[in-house]
Amino acid sequence: NLKQHAVIVFLVKKDLKAIEIHSEMVNVLGESAPSKTMVCKWALKFQRGRTSIEDDPCSGPPKSASTPEFIEQIHIIVSEDSSVTTHEIAHII
Repeated sequence: NLKQHAVIVFLVKKDLKAIEIHSEMVNVLGESAPSKTMVCKWALKFQRGRTSIEDDPCSGPPKSASTPEFIEQIHIIVSEDSSVTTHEIAHII
């Protein structure tokens, strides 16, 4: 969501940590707030100098959970945030 990305980049520029940004977004947006994993992902991108709030275009065919490493990544994401959606997982991985 571009609006959420804009909020994240703004709060990163105010030197808030990703966990603080997520907490603020949950306080304001409630259940509509992005997951902690997504906030951390985008905060890291902006901390590393990213300026665009647009999602990167997807290239190639969808990824397949055909390796143990890929399955483990998904397991970690879901164990950190059980409400994460498949769309969010796809963007994280």
